[in-house]
This record gives sequence, structure tokens and C-alpha cells, in this order.
Amino acid sequence: MASTRRQTRAAVAALSTAAALTAAALTVAPATANPYNPHDPSLRREARTGQVYTLSDSPLCAGAVRAMVSTQPYLYPDGTPVSNLGKVSYSLSANLFGISGTPRYCTVKVTLAWRNKTTGRSGSVVRTASGPPLTLTDATAGMVFGTVTTGSGQVEFTLRPHRPHLAGQAVPLNVF
Repeated sequence: MASTRRQTRAAVAALSTAAALTAAALTVAPATANPYNPHDPSLRREARTGQVYTLSDSPLCAGAVRAMVSTQPYLYPDGTPVSNLGKVSYSLSANLFGISGTPRYCTVKVTLAWRNKTTGRSGSVVRTASGPPLTLTDATAGMVFGTVTTGSGQVEFTLRPHRPHLAGQAVPLNVF
């Protein structure tokens, strides 16, 4: 029975040592990490606003708009890094339905506002998001794309339609 206790204690000590070494290895980042590795998940940063429900600029349309913001270093096809520090790509999409009153899509003007909590800088872009009349839009049918220069740091983004709407939450993004 004494040898069984010794074996159990030895096994517990070995597992404790292995766990401690594993934890230490996981907390130390390699000194030679490639800052432009597109497959490194820590470099792929994005945030999405929730759906913001809104009336449309068109007479009988309503629905939801949303935004996705992302920051990451880009690579040229040959692997050469591109400096993308302080820049954020965004996409705005809308699911608007109803009768637009014209052969054109239902539309709503929206402001994507940002505030860099690290530097104090802020800004916004105003764009028009759209969706086809009488139907639900395809996810990419009314998408609008662009880039803003926010500077590096912790940045909050807020999406605000210019028509009556239910307010959305600000979303944070850690910008390179």
C-alpha cells in the first residue's frame, strides 16, 4: 500500500510539473513572430455592430442596418507587407423591405462614427445603405465598403441611421 501511495504522489508531482511547464510555454510569445502572418488569428481583428432597426428614406420601407469593421496588416500576393497601421476597413449592409415608391432600392443614410479612446481622435463617415424594394435583400446586394484612418489604439464604433431607429451599441476594436 505504501508503494501505491508513492506512485500516486510521483504521478501527481509529474502532472503538476507538466502543467506548470505547459502554462509557462503558452504565456511566452515567440520572439521571431511574423507581424504580417495572415494566418495568425491574433492579427485578424474585427467587430460587428448588432442590427440597428430603422425606418428608411423611402416612403414605405423599413428594416435593419449593420456594420462590420476590421483591422489587419495586408500582404501583397508576393508576401511583401503593406503598412496598414491605424486604418480600419468597414462594410455596411442593410436588410430593408417594403415599397420604395420608385423602381430603385429602399435606402437609408447612416453615419458610422468612431472614437479612438487611446488618442482622443474621432470622426465619422456618412454613407447610404440600400436594399431592393418588395423583397428582403441579399446579404451583399446593398453593401457599402470603405476605409477610415482612426490611428492605432482602442477604437469604438457606433452606427446611427438618419431616420427614426432603435439605438445600437458601440463596439470596440483594437486597431493596429
